[in-house]
Amino acid sequence: MKNEGTITSGGRSGGNRPLTGTPNSYVKTDAGHTFVYDSEGKLIYDISGERVKITIWDKAPNGNSYPRDLKLEGSVPSDLLK
Repeated sequence: MKNEGTITSGGRSGGNRPLTGTPNSYVKTDAGHTFVYDSEGKLIYDISGERVKITIWDKAPNGNSYPRDLKLEGSVPSDLLK
């Protein structure tokens, strides 16, 4: 994973977070989140000290992909906070 540095926060609800980035990379935000991107450069994780949100990319019949977020229940594993 390549560290792509720090970006300005995507806002309180994360609506402005970048859904795509450099493949196999992560960025940190000034608000304490880490966004992780897969081998295609699509957002797959939004990690904070309080929760982990997974982004699943659903493919529509027209071929377009759309993000759908799921929050994991429970505390954040300490390995993800490093």
